[in-house]
Amino acid sequence: MDRTILEQQIDRFVQNEMTPDEREQFVLSMRNDKELKEQVAIRYLLLEGTLINNEEKARMALINIVHTNNRKRIRWIAAACIILLLGMGGWFGNQPMHSPQELYLIYHSIPAIERARGGNELTEKNAVTNVQLTEWYEQGKYKDIADWYNRNRQENTIDALPDYTSLFIAVALLEQENAGDATTILLQIKSTDYREETEWLLLCCYLKTNQREEAEELANKIQTEKGIFANAAGRIKTDLKKKRWF
Repeated sequence: MDRTILEQQIDRFVQNEMTPDEREQFVLSMRNDKELKEQVAIRYLLLEGTLINNEEKARMALINIVHTNNRKRIRWIAAACIILLLGMGGWFGNQPMHSPQELYLIYHSIPAIERARGGNELTEKNAVTNVQLTEWYEQGKYKDIADWYNRNRQENTIDALPDYTSLFIAVALLEQENAGDATTILLQIKSTDYREETEWLLLCCYLKTNQREEAEELANKIQTEKGIFANAAGRIKTDLKKKRWF
């Protein structure tokens, strides 16, 4: 696609100027295009910086109102503030600017999961299973892992596996569009050895399943903990709170 046309589409997406069908198609395009996701994220950051700058200008103009009794000047300054805000695209409405699912496509990433942590003593049978699941994960065979999970979900095998293998299974399910079961597995991981990875994947699941309140709460927790995902969680929290321009 021509770069100019692509940039125009990104602008229209960020400014909420697309029709519902266009927006849905654009979101689908981001799923398998990492570069497009990065460009959209950068454009959001630029827009946020511009908004902050213009909000400061509007605030200073309103302060001037307090120091004058000239009604004509008051009307002029108020009109100028309105024009300034409208020039940015409109007023903030009551509708969210982004759905959690849209933010999932922008921010979702698979964390590095070290096998050196969270090990359990395994029976011979479970050890063989663990090796197989680990090999599939390292080879990116998420469908094989998801199929194994669906065959064995009623057994106790999953509970007997190491925490890192549970994370492997959760990642595979999330990548196979099964965020519901991935969430169930992540909520059962009690070990603090993988707390940051677990919370990040759980946040991705909440975004994927459009659970806004849960995502906001967890994003705030991750940001407060100041771990490796704090910056990304902070941006997600900010984007979840943004309102749509009209």
